[in-house]
Amino acid sequence: MEEQEISLRELIEVLLKRKKIIFIVTAIALIVGVVVSFMITPIYKVSGKMQLANYEGSDFTNINYAVQVLSSRDTYRAVLQSLNIDMRASDLKKKVEVDGIKDTNIIELSLEHPSSNEAALILNTLMELYKEMGKEDLQRHQNRLQTQLKNIEGEIVIGNKNIEEAEKTIKDLTNNGQRVYLEQSLAISEMHNYLYSNQTRVYDLNLKLGELKNSMTNIKGSTKIETAVPAINPIKPNKKVNIAISGVLGIMLGVFIAFFGAYWESTAKPFENSKDTEVNI
Repeated sequence: MEEQEISLRELIEVLLKRKKIIFIVTAIALIVGVVVSFMITPIYKVSGKMQLANYEGSDFTNINYAVQVLSSRDTYRAVLQSLNIDMRASDLKKKVEVDGIKDTNIIELSLEHPSSNEAALILNTLMELYKEMGKEDLQRHQNRLQTQLKNIEGEIVIGNKNIEEAEKTIKDLTNNGQRVYLEQSLAISEMHNYLYSNQTRVYDLNLKLGELKNSMTNIKGSTKIETAVPAINPIKPNKKVNIAISGVLGIMLGVFIAFFGAYWESTAKPFENSKDTEVNI
């Protein structure tokens, strides 16, 4: 117990005796940390979101396809050429992250870049490019819906005409002032069935027509729902953390130097004494 107390006292004495060295080393480490932190090029992270088209039957509405297109070198090459930015598409690909948000048709894009403004410009252009790529597909889908609409409207016109003819035929058969014979009764029954069949079909066609018109009203292509905005604060380097680490390392290095100096002195004295003894002999 006593040896431990002496040992601890000696350690404290070593630290106090060489506190200037510890302070100087720590100060140097802090200065180096500050200089390096401010010399490192800051990196900014910018993000944006886009929502895919809301109709079915197209690759452009498939989230996996969208991620693949938005992650391709050809797409990045087109973006860089349109912005006249001197950067390789492969380098840009390493910096951009494209992820689909689970259970949605939303794509999130992020880019880490030394220029916050340029990063925002690249992401917004990338989202606009995908939107333009899907416009032709959206137009084709709208044309298909328009064709279906015209066909249904044409079928409704034919159905209504058949209903009018059936009603007129039934009226002629029942209001001719003569006795209705068996053949006429069968003809009237068949005509009623024909009338009901056309009425049912026209009713179903009108429902389908309403759904189709509603679909055409609500149809949307891919849209940018969160514009990429230049970031104010960089994510790298973290100056506070770097300076704190520099301070801790400086203290550790200073303490090591202090103990090493004390060890060197303690081992040097016996060595000098032994030399003096040899000389006297």
